[in-house]
Amino acid sequence: MIKFDHLRIPVSDLARSRGWYLRTLSLTVEFEMPDRQTVALQDTDGFTIFLQQVRPPVLPNQCALWFQVEDVDATFTDWSARGVTFAHGPRKSYWASRSAGESERVTLTGRRVRHV
Repeated sequence: MIKFDHLRIPVSDLARSRGWYLRTLSLTVEFEMPDRQTVALQDTDGFTIFLQQVRPPVLPNQCALWFQVEDVDATFTDWSARGVTFAHGPRKSYWASRSAGESERVTLTGRRVRHV
């Protein structure tokens, strides 16, 4: 079995991005490398996102990142209260039992247990 371990995301403002991922997604700081302008943020299952500051502009490469959550509706409500602006509210989609799309950074998915 292969399990994703980490992902690097280039950002133009490390402090702002770090704060957003900590505050909005409740990730925790695993470690920081100030000399490389990089911070490693981890979820509750051990997946690490490396945020690394790069010179602007950060060019989108058409990649997307999905987060699986226990309850799409509750997470949508909670994150909306934190200031996350979603492109659409929770709804049924062809690839998940329920999903909510955020405009820039994250899509929430709630999959049925048999799909996990």
